Amino acid sequence: MKKHAQAASRQREKVDKEIDTNTSKLLTLQLTEPSTSTRTGNVSSSKTTQRQPRGKQASVSTSAQLKAPSHPLPGRGPSYTIKTPLPHPHTALLLHLKYLSTSIQHSALCRIEAFYESSYCRGRYLSIEQVKLLRQGELDPGGKAVELCKGYAGFNFPLTSVVEWLQAMWDAHSIPSLTGEGDDVSKSTAPTRWWEEHCNEEEKEFLDLLFDKASLLGSIPKNADIDSDNTCGIIITGPMSKKMRKSENDYAGKYITKDIKPYIISHMANTLSPLPPQQNNKIAKVDETSAHELAHFAYHSCPDYARVVQELYDSELSVRTKEFVEFTLLLLGYDREVHVDEVQAYLNVEGFPYQTANNAKSKGKKAGQDGEWDMGQVKKELEALKVGVKAAYSKVYN
Repeated sequence: MKKHAQAASRQREKVDKEIDTNTSKLLTLQLTEPSTSTRTGNVSSSKTTQRQPRGKQASVSTSAQLKAPSHPLPGRGPSYTIKTPLPHPHTALLLHLKYLSTSIQHSALCRIEAFYESSYCRGRYLSIEQVKLLRQGELDPGGKAVELCKGYAGFNFPLTSVVEWLQAMWDAHSIPSLTGEGDDVSKSTAPTRWWEEHCNEEEKEFLDLLFDKASLLGSIPKNADIDSDNTCGIIITGPMSKKMRKSENDYAGKYITKDIKPYIISHMANTLSPLPPQQNNKIAKVDETSAHELAHFAYHSCPDYARVVQELYDSELSVRTKEFVEFTLLLLGYDREVHVDEVQAYLNVEGFPYQTANNAKSKGKKAGQDGEWDMGQVKKELEALKVGVKAAYSKVYN
C-alpha cells in the first residue's frame, strides 16, 4: 500500500465531495493495452474503461484517448478488469479495481486490507463497531486513536485473504450456532449472504462483485474435499478457461487456489475535466499508485522474483539499515510479514519513504535502540538494493 501525506489525504477528501456532486458530468479516460483481458465490467451499469500494464514491461506505459460515457456514471462502485498479465508460464490472475472516490474505496476495502497487512490487526477480524471505537481511541489502553489504512491511495491483497477474512467474520459472529448441526456448513440455516448484516454498503458491493460480477468466489460444492477449517462455506471458484480445467467436471476452487493465485489491486480511476483542476493534476499520481500496486502483484505471483528480492534484502542491507526500514514501515502501519514486499514496491516506483522516519523523530518518537541512524549509509544500502530489485523486476514481464 502506498501512503500520502495527511495534507494530501485531506485534499483528496475535499475532491471526493466535488466528485460526488459532479458524477453525472464525468468523462472517463480510456486507456488500452495490447494484452487481453478475460473479463471487464463495472459493479454499476456504467462501462468505465481500464488502464492496463503494457505487455513485457516492468513499468507501466500507456496510451490514452478521451471517451464520453453513453450515460452518466453513478460514481459509486469500481470498474474492474480480470486478466492474467504476466507472460508464460505464469498463470496468476489479477482483479484490477478502479474507484472514482477515495472515501468509497477506503470504506469498501479498509477492513480487508487491515486484516491482510496492518501492524495493528493482521489476521484479526474487527467488526464495524470495533473499527469505529478504535478510531475514537476507546479500544486502546492508552486512549490512542487508530485509523486503519489512513491515507491509503491504493490497496492490494490476495483473494485468499478475502476468504480468510470472511471465515474470521463467521467465527467472530458465531454464525455456526445458527445451523443447529454443529459446524457442518452444508446443513447451515444461515442466510445465503450471511455476511451482509456485518458489512457496510461499500463492502457488500465489493463482495457482490467477487461473487456475482467477477465470479471469483462461490459456495462449497456438495461432497467437495475442502479443509474442515472452512466452515463459512466460501471458496475461490474461478474464472477458469477450459484449458485450465483438469476435467470438464472439475470445479474451479481446488485448481485455481493452487495455480492461479488470484490477486486484487485497487486505486483511483483517472478522470478529466470538468473535475476541479487539482484532481486533473493527480493523473500522474494515480499512475504511480497503479505501478506500486502492480509491483505487489508481481511479488505475490512470481515466486522466483520474490525469492531474488528476499535474497537481495538479506545480503544488501546491514542490521542497522534493516532496523531503519522496520521502524519506518511500522510507523506507516505495515505488519512485519509484508515488509520485504513493501520495500520492493516502494523501490520499484516512488523510492523508499525516508521522510516518514525523519518526521517521527521530529515529533519525539524513538529513532532506534542505539540512537540516530547514519542516513548516508542507510541510503547507500537502499539504493544498492534498489538497483538489484529493479533489475529483477524488469525480467518479470520478459
